[in-house]
Amino acid sequence: MSVKSVVNNKGHYNLRRQNIGSQSTKLNADEMKDAILNSLKNDETLRKSIHNMIISHHNDDQNGNDVRQKQNFNDDNGSNLAMVVDKVANLLLKPVLKHFEECLSVLEAKIDDLERYNRTFYIRLLGISEEATEDTTLKIVSVINNNLDMSITTNDIENSHRTGKRSNDKNRPIIARLYSRSLRLQILRSAYKRQGKNLNISIVEDLTKRALTLFQNERSKLNGDQKKSIITRNGRVYRVNNDKTLTLIT
Repeated sequence: MSVKSVVNNKGHYNLRRQNIGSQSTKLNADEMKDAILNSLKNDETLRKSIHNMIISHHNDDQNGNDVRQKQNFNDDNGSNLAMVVDKVANLLLKPVLKHFEECLSVLEAKIDDLERYNRTFYIRLLGISEEATEDTTLKIVSVINNNLDMSITTNDIENSHRTGKRSNDKNRPIIARLYSRSLRLQILRSAYKRQGKNLNISIVEDLTKRALTLFQNERSKLNGDQKKSIITRNGRVYRVNNDKTLTLIT
C-alpha cells in the first residue's frame, strides 16, 4: 500500500461527488495508437526486439533466397513472415494492454468514489440480537437512545435491513440509511467514545468493498492494540500517527 497524504485528525473531510463521465475513459483507436507509438519512442528494449526480429527474418530470406525464388514465395515463406508479424504484434500488444489497465483503474477508482459518497448516509450496526420477526429500525433507535449520549427517532432513519446470510449462531449486521449525514457523524463519534465501556454492540461506517478489504489487510499486519491505529473516516482508511495526525492509506 502507498501513503498518499497527511492530514490533521481535527480537520474536516469534505467529499466531492465526481461525474463518472467528466474524464473520458473511452478506449478508441487513436488512444491505442498513441500508446503503441509512445512505447516505441520510450522503450528501447521494445525497439531492439522488433529490430532483431525483422533482421532475423531478413537474414533467413537471404539465406533461402534461391529456394524461395524457385518456389515463387510459396506458402512456406508466407508462414515464416506470418510468424514474425505475430511476434511483433505480441510485443506491441503489451503497451495496449497497459493502457487498458490504466483506464480500467481510473474507472474503478471513480466508481468506488461514487459508491463511497453514497454510503456517507449509511451506518452499520454489529452485535444486535436477531429475531425471526423484527423491526430493525425500532431496534436501531432503541440501541442508540439507550447506549449513546443522544436521542433519535424513527423519522431520522430512511430505511434499514439485515445483510448477509442468515445464521443460527450469529447475528447478522444491520445497515441503516439516515436522512442526515451530520446525524450519522454524530452517531459514529458517540459510538467511538463508548468503545470499551460495556458497550456490547458496534456502530461503524458502511465501507465499500475496496475500502473494507484495505482496512482489514492493514489491521491484519498489526498486533493487539496496534490494530486500533488503523481507522476509517468518511469511507477512507487512515493510520493514526503518534502525534495524533492521520495518514491516508491507499
